[in-house]
Amino acid sequence: MLADSLKLDVEPVNFDNAVGSLDWGTLQNGSWIGVLSYLADNKSDTACLFYQRTDLREQYFELSYPITNVQPVYVVRKQKTTIGSVLWNAFKPYSYSTWLGIVGNGMLFLFALLQSAFFTYLYEGLLLSALIQQTDQNPFKDADEMIDLIAQKKYHLVTNYRGNWYFDELDHSNSSHFAKLRAATSSNPVEVTKSVSDALDLVEKGNYIYPIQEDSLAMQRSKERCNFVYVSKGLPQRSAHLVFPNNSMFLEKFNNAIITQSQFIQRTFSKYFLQGFKIADIPKCPATEFEEGSKPLGVQSVIGIFALGALGMSSALVAFVAEVSRNCMCAIAHNMLTTDKS
Repeated sequence: MLADSLKLDVEPVNFDNAVGSLDWGTLQNGSWIGVLSYLADNKSDTACLFYQRTDLREQYFELSYPITNVQPVYVVRKQKTTIGSVLWNAFKPYSYSTWLGIVGNGMLFLFALLQSAFFTYLYEGLLLSALIQQTDQNPFKDADEMIDLIAQKKYHLVTNYRGNWYFDELDHSNSSHFAKLRAATSSNPVEVTKSVSDALDLVEKGNYIYPIQEDSLAMQRSKERCNFVYVSKGLPQRSAHLVFPNNSMFLEKFNNAIITQSQFIQRTFSKYFLQGFKIADIPKCPATEFEEGSKPLGVQSVIGIFALGALGMSSALVAFVAEVSRNCMCAIAHNMLTTDKS
């Protein structure tokens, strides 16, 4: 589109590679390999790819005016819903500290009685809503929680291409996100697979996280499968550029074309990459895997309600038996004392 607006003829330079294993360009032993080697050796004027700005790329190449902004996305398998996770929802309305406070207050006499009654009435309204809600299927909510899981070795990072800008920043950047993730992966290294499919296979097995981009082939391939969720909260954004050799005669022309066509570029990018369009094959996932805005109480939720009720009744029964036993013992002791005095 940009070349057409500039009335330039494009002469393609073919780059043979297997689908999903393209080397965008990596600096090894002072020489560029992959796509960027064509620009470094002046065999091509630009590459039909969007590159992110890094210090290393700026040192060897010139980058165009920003075309779009892209954000990394973590791909991870959904958590399975179990009876235990549904029952645990009953305790989510309050934090751990609140529950400890309720237990501690329960040990007091009158104050504990008033406090327990207040929290009980307040809890009733939240209990049903908590049990009706669908269990959260995201293993983590944001990048910080993901880093904690990596540090604890509960999850592992996997990629098919270590030369991606995200991992370049992971190795060299001092920003908060990458510094924390670098510390976490020092004891839990990133696993590298041969292809996108191999990386997605590991994610599908569970306990693996796959950092990709919104506009990448891996994102489209991941949408061909079921049980994946995407988490991007807390991840850094980077602008995407065309890359040219130093002192390229086309740089200024393409910059002007990008600015002129920016509105159309953003609309197209948003349509195909940000609004959920599935360009690749659409998977036939079970109906229960799709998100539901609300649903009636299911078997698991009903079991949770009756389990809590049974727990409360059992506690009350134990307290009743203990009170009756205490009164009986007190009555017997009183009778014995009265008899001895007589």
